[in-house]
Amino acid sequence: MTPPDRTDALPSFSFDIDPYAVLGVTRDASLQEIRDAYRAKSKKYHPDAGGEDWSFRILAQAYELLSTNRVMQ
Repeated sequence: MTPPDRTDALPSFSFDIDPYAVLGVTRDASLQEIRDAYRAKSKKYHPDAGGEDWSFRILAQAYELLSTNRVMQ
């Protein structure tokens, strides 16, 4: 009998995030407003500042989605 693959043993989670809600900005926020909101929240949620790794990853993902969208416009 072979041991189970490690990826089969770990649960998989998938959920959608609202990047505007995560950063606390409006849908018509400028790139500068998005950047300012990210910097303010990253000071609180960064793992080196005592925040949780998962919450900082969600914050960084929200920033990446919105900032890329603004630059592409």
